[in-house]
Amino acid sequence: MLWVFGLHLLNFKETGFRLILFKIRTLITIVSSTTMLLFLLVKIIQSKNDLMSAFETCYYSLIQAAFVIKLYIYLHYLPILIELENKLESNIFNGHKQDQLHFISDAIKSHQTYLGFYKICCVSTAIFYSIFPALDGQQLAVPIYSPLDLKKYRLIVYLYEACNFFITACNNTAFDGTVIALITIMAAQIDVLKDNLIRATLRDQTVDAKDQERCIHKRLKHCVIHHDAILDFTKTTQKIFSNGVFVQILVSVLGICMTGIVFLTVPLKSMKFISMVLFLITQVVQIGMFCWFGENIRAKSSEIAQSCYMAHEWYSNNMSNKKILFIIMERAKVPIIFKANGVFVLTLNTFVMVLRSGYSYFTVLRHISQNMDLS
Repeated sequence: MLWVFGLHLLNFKETGFRLILFKIRTLITIVSSTTMLLFLLVKIIQSKNDLMSAFETCYYSLIQAAFVIKLYIYLHYLPILIELENKLESNIFNGHKQDQLHFISDAIKSHQTYLGFYKICCVSTAIFYSIFPALDGQQLAVPIYSPLDLKKYRLIVYLYEACNFFITACNNTAFDGTVIALITIMAAQIDVLKDNLIRATLRDQTVDAKDQERCIHKRLKHCVIHHDAILDFTKTTQKIFSNGVFVQILVSVLGICMTGIVFLTVPLKSMKFISMVLFLITQVVQIGMFCWFGENIRAKSSEIAQSCYMAHEWYSNNMSNKKILFIIMERAKVPIIFKANGVFVLTLNTFVMVLRSGYSYFTVLRHISQNMDLS
């Protein structure tokens, strides 16, 4: 999907005409998304005396602003992301045994299921936002500043909006799906690590004691390297996507309350109401996806120390091997936590906080709106 919009090359050795086409697609995506945001902001300024019209534009401009910020962050860190993807092909992340493949396959299935539902939500929202103006008899899906005369060029502006809806929807699923995929892969790697730790001290009674200790030492050393690789990978993932996720959480809080305000003025039987319901569901699913998988890797990483205790007769190992187990246990005392800009921790508690904050801000804005109507 990112390749379609010129944001990620399938083959990094492409040259000539294909590379030119790719860069053209990149430019179109950047210009279209950025100008859409600017037009929305201008419309908000123009609607400063009409609170409900400003709210109607503001709730979508928040989503567009989050997407544009994520877009520029993604392009800035793209070289590092490519290096990160290449690390997944290293031996340390592909040394699992045949009977450990289910850890990887289960993680992939979980990711595909959740991301598939999220894609359906995003695309459905884009479709409904694109068609409801025609069905409800409105000029545009979202009030927006237009340098063109809407009476003459309404169709052009309408198509411009619709194209941006799909650019935002498709690329948001791709950006968010990339973050979740990387977190999910590392969660699966933690499962492999825990299984390796439990097996690391198994002994082969057909060889002498010294050879047994050497084999155990080798396996434990591999576990240390594997653990280091997981920690380094998650640290780099957080460096790339932390700011984007932070912006997304803030936007989700504001988006939920803004959507609630606009709900109060939209007829229940209109297509616009259905579009806004889908919009709200998509917001909740999006932030829930981050928090669910963030909670998943936190919970799994907190079990690493327990896996050391579960290692077969670990107490009968020599002092050198016991020290390695102790080092792993000490490092595992601090679980892997994905933080959004060092502020929000991606856990289920954060998800509940987002929903509560969104509702709280909604009640405040509704109260302000009612007071302004009375005055």
